Amino acid sequence: MSLIAEVTVSSDGLALSSALAEVPEMTAALEHEIGLHPSKPLLFFWAWGGDFSAFDDALDSDPTVSEVTALDEFADRRLYRVRLTRATQVVLYPKYVDLGLAMLGAVGDAESWTGRIRFPDREALSSFRTFCVENDLGFELERVYSGSAADEGGSTLTENQRETLQVAVEAGYFEIPRDTSLTGVAEALSVSPQAASERLRRAMSALATNAVEADVTD
Repeated sequence: MSLIAEVTVSSDGLALSSALAEVPEMTAALEHEIGLHPSKPLLFFWAWGGDFSAFDDALDSDPTVSEVTALDEFADRRLYRVRLTRATQVVLYPKYVDLGLAMLGAVGDAESWTGRIRFPDREALSSFRTFCVENDLGFELERVYSGSAADEGGSTLTENQRETLQVAVEAGYFEIPRDTSLTGVAEALSVSPQAASERLRRAMSALATNAVEADVTD
């Protein structure tokens, strides 16, 4: 039976790491990945939360990507298409293909990406974890559940993630300009800014994936 796992992979050699480090307020959400060339796949991703002019400049100078194109532009977010280059030290797409994995959605920053991945079985999940460890990638299994349970619906957020989102929304963290900082959200939750950032990233990954899956179903 297939299963879905929420996994965080961390490394400074991941795609977009340079651009996201230059504009740390920016969040990227993977929409689609196409591997016409296994080592240099095309990435489609949404970005929001930071200065787009600065981010465009950062993308142009990021050695991990080329052929940068803004496909859709809105007041608060943009959809980009980029191609990974050989300078990207960590390319996970070939391993996804090798193990038969399906990336359902991911949200990332300069240090890590948190994604929901459908695995054909637990052996594939174990193999992916081994691959990450052997390649000096940080690997953290956040949550795992059966594919059938996910298909039946239900909440995709943990209680901590839901609470963090609620606090962030009420404090104006997602407003433009922001009414509070990540530190402010963390203080309201009595957690570290890093913990608050991780919760927000995982929550947004789950919500973004649900939205994409709902659009496909409709």
